[in-house]
This record gives sequence, C-alpha cells and structure tokens, in this order.
Amino acid sequence: MSEESWRKERTPLEKLVGILSYFSLIPFVALSLMGYFKVGVISAILSALVFAVIALKFGNLKTIDIVFPCFFAGCGISLLSPVAGIILEGYISSLLWGALALMAFVSLIIRDPFTLQHAREQVIEAVWDTPAFISVNYILTWIFAAVFAINAVISVMLDFYSHVAHAITLTLLFVAIASTKMLPKYYVQYYMKKYGEKAKPKDLSKLPLRLIFEGMVAGFNTEEAKGWETVIQYNITGEGGGKFYVKIKDQKCELEEGEATNPKLTITASKEDWIAIAEGKLEGYKAFREGKMKAKGDMNDFFRMQEVF
Repeated sequence: MSEESWRKERTPLEKLVGILSYFSLIPFVALSLMGYFKVGVISAILSALVFAVIALKFGNLKTIDIVFPCFFAGCGISLLSPVAGIILEGYISSLLWGALALMAFVSLIIRDPFTLQHAREQVIEAVWDTPAFISVNYILTWIFAAVFAINAVISVMLDFYSHVAHAITLTLLFVAIASTKMLPKYYVQYYMKKYGEKAKPKDLSKLPLRLIFEGMVAGFNTEEAKGWETVIQYNITGEGGGKFYVKIKDQKCELEEGEATNPKLTITASKEDWIAIAEGKLEGYKAFREGKMKAKGDMNDFFRMQEVF
C-alpha cells in the first residue's frame, strides 16, 4: 500500500512535539561525556519534565514521556548517596536501556504495544483499529524490546564511555528505527494476502476510498489471473467517491487513480454499495442483478473479476 493513503498530514511543530521527549537525552549524554555527570542528570530531569508538560498540552502524552522523567528523577535521588552515585555513573547507560526494555516488554504483556502511540501520530485514525496496523506494531515493539535489552547487556559488558559500546548500541537502535519506516510498507501487503478476509477492518466506511482499493489489489489472486490481460475502470459515485482503474497483465495488478483510456470493463456503484460489497455484506452478483452495481463492457472480465479479487 502506498504511504500517501494512510499517512497523516502533520505540521513541522506536530512532528517536533512527537519526538521532543527524546531531546532530554541530548544534554545528559553531552554533559556526561564532558565529565559533568551530575549536572547532566539534573538537566535531563528538568528537560524531560518540560517536554512531558508540552506533550500533555498538545494532547499526545506517550508512555515514553513518563518513563524519561521518572527514570532521571530516580537517578537524581540516587545521587544523594555517594556510593549509589558512583554505581549509577558506572551503569547509567545499561540502566537506561534496561528501563526502555522493561517499558517495551510491559507494553506487550498488557497488549498495548508502545509503538502504537507513536504510529497513531503518523497515520489517519481510520486505520488505527485495522488488524494489519495492530499486528505490525506488535512486531515493531518486539524489535525495539529486543534492541533495548541487547543494548542493556552490551552497556554492562562495555564501559559507558567506550566508543565501541556507543557504535554498537547506536547501530542497533538505527536498525530498529529503520524498521519502523520499511516494515509497515511491505508487511501490510503480506498480512492482507496471507489472512484475506480476516485482514479486513470491521468498518471500511471510515477508510479513504483509495485505501479500500489498495486493499482489494493486495488480495489479488495471481493464480486465478493466469493468462488474463485487461483494464478495469471503477467509477464510485456519491460523497467520498472517486475513479480508479486496475491494469492486469502477466499475473500482476496495478492500481491507478483517474480514468483509463480504453478500459475493457467499467464498473459503476455508489460508495455505500461498494463498501458493502467489499465488506462481504453484499454479494457482487446480487448487487449486479439488483442494479446496485452496473457493468459495461466485456462481461467475461466481470465474472472473472469476482474470482480474482
């Protein structure tokens, strides 16, 4: 599925607020590496609290916005004890990674993957409850949980100030972040092909029309399309309607928005009826017989279409 179908339009300010909580790590890491560990902890406490308040004000307070202030506040309290302060400075990196790993694993246990909170900021609300969206966020949270846990172990084995430790942990973190960009694009298509009807959202009426068509194409049965070459135009009328067409050739199906030049078959239906057909509440042949769906052109393509999609 194309990202344009489900990506939410966000202003630069909204994007900034979405990742603001992570900025509290910048002064902490910088000051710690310069030898000002206690000052770094204090700056992290203050910045984490400020960023959490900002996130709350914008209505997108996430688990991570609570974890960071609590973690650094605990570090600040530990610094009151000289012995605890020495231990803390030596293992602060592993403790931080461990806290993040705990957050990730707990979110999985309570069946509320923490990546869902971040993902919902970036996609339209209509896809929040779709099975594929929820499934991919479980996988992403497992990836982050594993990376956080591995980084915690690495930080224990290697010194906090070691360049090797930083290189390894940052590389693993980059892999986890990269997976949030790449995995959804391919996994959603895989999920829909594998689970078919079970992958459908309960209410398609909330989805953009293009996303509904992309879901239809994602379920394209290549085996049934052997030797079939055609162009099918879909004209969906009413509020929220639109025009799309598919090009089928060599067991592949491509979706385009607009009007095809010379379609072999043209399907016309209201958006309400088309959604009912897509949800399985209205059988395609019945919709055709009752005049709710009109077909003009090669009727062989019409009947074959029922088998392929």
